[in-house]
Amino acid sequence: RNLVRGLDNVVLAGCGTTPGVGLPPVLLSGRLAAQRIVGSTGARERGVVAAR
Repeated sequence: RNLVRGLDNVVLAGCGTTPGVGLPPVLLSGRLAAQRIVGSTGARERGVVAAR
């Protein structure tokens, strides 16, 4: 639910992408979006550094 049909390289994060109420689902959606971006190998293994 966090991908946009018809648009490549777009991953959504936020309360509308993961069921639930409050901060935990929002944090979970961010984590899921990040995992989609870096893949299953993880950012550290690929040398990717997240911006804050």
